[in-house]
Amino acid sequence: MNSLPEHLYFEFELDDDVQREEGIEPPPLLEVVGRVRLFSGSRVVFRDEAFPVAELALQLAGWCEQVAHDGRPFSYESRLSAIAGLIRVEKGYDGWRLCSIQEELPSGVTHPLADFLFAARDYVERVETAVQERMGVSIYGLG
Repeated sequence: MNSLPEHLYFEFELDDDVQREEGIEPPPLLEVVGRVRLFSGSRVVFRDEAFPVAELALQLAGWCEQVAHDGRPFSYESRLSAIAGLIRVEKGYDGWRLCSIQEELPSGVTHPLADFLFAARDYVERVETAVQERMGVSIYGLG
């Protein structure tokens, strides 16, 4: 964790029941769940005990690829929820800000885009590794 941007970290832990049994198809993407906490500054901006961590990872991976081309902010849209923008990365005049529906007021903490890209890619890599180890499949192959 020493190489991560200061105070910008996406933490997760897969549920114990996220496993793949031999000869059984892997579960759908939305069933790869776990505890998640997203930090910006000293604040926990978002937390959930049963969150689709692989779905978030795939959406973050896509955003990391496209933001350099079009500068669009990130908005997580889950197929499990009708609420738009559960988690957002918004561009401000002084940097990028991590926001969520769990905050009444967005944090005043901003970070350079490079820090968000680093934290997001780190999260994606750690989720991919955890899913590979537990289930023997890539998050990119889950339906």
